[in-house]
Amino acid sequence: MTTIKEDITALRHFIEDTIADGFASDMPNSWAEVEDLTATGLDGQAWDSIEQDYPSKTGLKYVLGYVPEEPAPNTLAIRLATQRRSSLTSTHLLVERTYQIAYFGDTNIDVLDVMNLIDTELAQQTKLKVGPEHITLGSFSLSQGFKAQNGTDGMLGILEIETHEQRRMTEPTKIMDVKANVTTNEQETE
Repeated sequence: MTTIKEDITALRHFIEDTIADGFASDMPNSWAEVEDLTATGLDGQAWDSIEQDYPSKTGLKYVLGYVPEEPAPNTLAIRLATQRRSSLTSTHLLVERTYQIAYFGDTNIDVLDVMNLIDTELAQQTKLKVGPEHITLGSFSLSQGFKAQNGTDGMLGILEIETHEQRRMTEPTKIMDVKANVTTNEQETE
């Protein structure tokens, strides 16, 4: 079972690599070195370790865990939208999560280029490795472009993923001793 933080971290790494590879030759000038943003996660703890362990290659600012109301250009936000658990087998649960991936850029063309690149690469993948486990990638839908409150162009993508979680099982009582009693049916003869 993967955690929400692990999923978001893996998605961030995947998107970072996708954008770095896709725009390696023609990186927009506005993607100069900028300071990464960190966000407060669902558990209230800062996610600084993500930035320290995996510095941005593209100059994108990352917001993890929420979507800012007034984002700076070249900001990518990833957050959990929904989560649902259902029974899969007697020993496993199916965990379905929906993530919002929002990109904000200088122009609507920049936004379309980045989101199209992410969409194309996600469509080529069926699974994404998250530590020793993996998540199964489902559909990725893009919204119509929009303007944030501060006028920054943006687009929202919705990614559906699945993972399996083992049910907590009580340990059965161990058999400590086995005894056998043998009886026979004797017939009386006259």
